[in-house]
Amino acid sequence: MILYNLYRDTTHWPNKELIRAILKLGHKVKLIDISKLVGVLGSPSKGVWYEDTNLTERLSAALLRNLGSASCDQFTFRLSILEHLELSGVPLINSTYPTRRAKEKYISLVYLEHHGIKIPHTIVSEDLRLSLQNYPNLNDIVVKPLVGARGLGSIRISDFDIAYRTYKTLSRLGQVIYSQKYIEKPNRDIRIFVIGDEIVGSIYRKAPPGMWKTNVAQGATVEAFNPNEELRELALKSVEILELEYAGVDVVEGPDGYYILEVNPIPSWEGLQTTISFNIAEKIISHVVQIVKK
Repeated sequence: MILYNLYRDTTHWPNKELIRAILKLGHKVKLIDISKLVGVLGSPSKGVWYEDTNLTERLSAALLRNLGSASCDQFTFRLSILEHLELSGVPLINSTYPTRRAKEKYISLVYLEHHGIKIPHTIVSEDLRLSLQNYPNLNDIVVKPLVGARGLGSIRISDFDIAYRTYKTLSRLGQVIYSQKYIEKPNRDIRIFVIGDEIVGSIYRKAPPGMWKTNVAQGATVEAFNPNEELRELALKSVEILELEYAGVDVVEGPDGYYILEVNPIPSWEGLQTTISFNIAEKIISHVVQIVKK
């Protein structure tokens, strides 16, 4: 088994947990730098290579935990070489393009809305003028990175001049302007963790006093939560739509019902783990083993 991570980051908590679980369950683990993969074609040695190992011949499965920062060419190549690995018969969890699709906020919401899932009013554009024209349609907004994690870089704005300065800065930096209407809600959101077709745990994530972000990485506290049937169906359907094997589904309780904010294909579960007795990493690895056995 293999744990993909660009920086060989053995200190990141979820990766440490996965490595420990892989070893505990009697499997081998190798941490690989995606930027060092080599694709070989048209040769008897064809395959995806890492150092002196042909991964297409040696791997039973792979966990994708990081695509890393890269240029457009590098990112495209990383997707392609991971697809090469999958086409060679190595199961990748989560799979290459479902991971890419879920990790990028815009297209993941496109898929969810297409299948009838309620999402926040969202406007995405590269154009400064068009984004400013649309600002009054949102008013109280959250400006987010198109691809991000842990709530880093997300800004809540309720003033046109601040929106103007923010949008203008993003435009000058060549960034996409991703604006989403802020959903009035209790000072919390819901994280539902899904593995396969099973909900393994759910929590409220409560923002610190005076704050609006509910990310555990930014100080939110957690509380065990038993989702109702509507929430359970919503989470399982969202994961199925995005074709993921495991994911963290983030939901907000709006004044007119539940909204899906995102479905994280490379989730952390440190907060959730404190609320349950079994080991989530071991559940993930056990699910990967079942996929390999099919």
